[in-house]
Amino acid sequence: MALPMSSRLSLLMAEPVRQLAQSAAAVSQSRDYGIRAERTTEDEVGLLVTAFNEMLASIQDRDLELRKALEAQRDALRRLAKVN
Repeated sequence: MALPMSSRLSLLMAEPVRQLAQSAAAVSQSRDYGIRAERTTEDEVGLLVTAFNEMLASIQDRDLELRKALEAQRDALRRLAKVN
């Protein structure tokens, strides 16, 4: 009886971690910082998922700022090229 219960408990604990790992792999592969992991628990793993999602949001914001700055720099270089 203990073995089936421990197997079930192991699955309940491992599944959220597996889902988080899949989300991390998807972000790493695609570099799509809009991906978010689903928080399914209220324990330490749930806190980890929240921290992971907040980190992705921060990276996504910085990536957008960087893209805007690069585009502004390209525009300035185009204008300088026209002047020359």
